[in-house]
Amino acid sequence: MNFYSEMFNMKLPNGEGLFNTLEVKLACDECLKGDHPERCVHMTDEIPPWKSVAKFDMIKAIYGNKTDLLQRESMGLVTEDMQSVFKAKYIDVLYNSRGYSLTKEPSFVFICCDPNGGGSSDMALLSLVIEYNKVVIVGMDSAPCKGHEQIEKLLKAHVEALRRHNRFRESWFIFIPENNLGHEADHMAFMIRPYRKVYTLTEKGGVIGVCTTAVRKELYAMETVKYLCQESIKFYEHLIVANPGGGVNEKKRVMEDFKEQLMTFKRIIVHPQRGFSLPKIHYSGKSKGGRDDLVMCLMMCIFWLTEFTCQRTEAPYEMFSD
Repeated sequence: MNFYSEMFNMKLPNGEGLFNTLEVKLACDECLKGDHPERCVHMTDEIPPWKSVAKFDMIKAIYGNKTDLLQRESMGLVTEDMQSVFKAKYIDVLYNSRGYSLTKEPSFVFICCDPNGGGSSDMALLSLVIEYNKVVIVGMDSAPCKGHEQIEKLLKAHVEALRRHNRFRESWFIFIPENNLGHEADHMAFMIRPYRKVYTLTEKGGVIGVCTTAVRKELYAMETVKYLCQESIKFYEHLIVANPGGGVNEKKRVMEDFKEQLMTFKRIIVHPQRGFSLPKIHYSGKSKGGRDDLVMCLMMCIFWLTEFTCQRTEAPYEMFSD
């Protein structure tokens, strides 16, 4: 997701490409599917006349282990940022696979919320269910909510749309709001209190919601990468998008935003200014004006549904078996 690769994919309103593009690369399609496209020898006829195969071999030797630089600078390939948390090939698998069909009514639907506190980012909602070894995304919403009324409107629309769906009529909704913004999580828990079979996750001391720290972000990311690499994350075939303020293409917009956020979410190492300090690691997708609200919801939801399922939270589990 850099400046040039984005231009390759830009579309006009009618769906046609914005630019006429011609891509010349020194790796064939089959080698690109593998882990080492830099070893491809099937496109040597594409080497420009002012270069030679012998010189190209010398360039390979100069780059050594920096294969990403070789691919980008000398082979005409769009490569991943080494700081990216999620590999593009697994994101493509997620988006290219068919929508998942649930075979039974799930006992629990996990709804995670990343509030925006009125800032420039969006308030995001993402809902998951577990079936066998799959984590299925059944609902997604995001909007720049500012104020109590807009937050309540989006949250209730998401919950009500899930409840109207035949598969989730009798499921327990486990609400997981992030509580880094003071009383925001408390307010949202109060908003959905009138709905039946809804439980809001709490932490030690009865604090509503879950707190996201730097250490937890790393745990969230590790757990999500594990599921993504195993191709265990799927989109529901009837994905629910309920934003009441969205346009006619709201589902498409949310899907595109989510993919972009997955691609640009990074593990950033900040080296210390002083010699005796340890480097700090940040997980974020907000560099250069980006957003990561939906990705944070996905990571939090996957981590906390695992904790909930393994009964490592303070939830009253006997209540759900009644």
